[in-house]
Amino acid sequence: MYHFKPIYSSSQLLFATLVIFAVGSGTLTAASFTIDQGWTLLQTVPFDATFGGTFIDLPGVGVTPFTGVPLGTFDFTKGTGGDFGRGIGTQAVGTTDSIAKRLAVATVPDGGGVVTIPVELLALQLRSVDPVGGVFGDQFVYVTLQSMRSGGGTPTTGTMTIDFNSDGLGGVFSTLFEVWYDFRIGSLDAPPIPQVHKPFSGENIGWTRDLPPGQPMLIDGVNLNLNGSFFVSPIQLENSALALHVAIPAQAIPEPSTWLYFAASLSIGIVVRAQRRFISPRRRPEARIS
Repeated sequence: MYHFKPIYSSSQLLFATLVIFAVGSGTLTAASFTIDQGWTLLQTVPFDATFGGTFIDLPGVGVTPFTGVPLGTFDFTKGTGGDFGRGIGTQAVGTTDSIAKRLAVATVPDGGGVVTIPVELLALQLRSVDPVGGVFGDQFVYVTLQSMRSGGGTPTTGTMTIDFNSDGLGGVFSTLFEVWYDFRIGSLDAPPIPQVHKPFSGENIGWTRDLPPGQPMLIDGVNLNLNGSFFVSPIQLENSALALHVAIPAQAIPEPSTWLYFAASLSIGIVVRAQRRFISPRRRPEARIS
């Protein structure tokens, strides 16, 4: 049974938060009220019975823990607008398993404000933590976007509403995607099994000009040297109580400090929200996946 309870004391959370500021201060860009077109590189936080994390309520099985599968490399000419003429092409992306793309420049008047821009989810590559029984035949279940098929597919698009603080150095944002995805059984190369597209949303997610902690995955023209940088706090995208995707900024190489980064985020409610959604896995009637 999966039970959720915070295991960090307030002093431990304070220490983790201080570590974030120490290792994550990075290089601050000049203050402005613009965020450039660009990409957010993310790595999935795997499900943990204490911390919470990424899960999907699979048909006929119930709540199933998932983790990310690194992409290895990514072609940034994919998706709407290509690479915006920046000549980025294909690049190594470290621990990245999910990529979101801002399709327009976000600008507000000096002093702050709110703006909504179009976005596209270009990559999502997940795998069940363990083999899954029932209709899945005791095999690993993979989740990928339909747009990642070899012949292409329906893109996953949405919106991002960005709130700038009065100093232009950060704020919060909310996002909504209509996610078109497939299951693949046994391997990433298995034939895609289309699923009914679902809305996923996230609210009050922090953003900053500051570099993430550790050794963040930085690529010139992708998330570095932009006319208005944009880095995110831990992200939660959810579809009611049926699925939750938790992600943090990707790293060039796996870095222990990123887990301190995640641990500190517990103080803003990841575990609390997970507790409200479920206490233990639920089994449901058998369902077809084809």
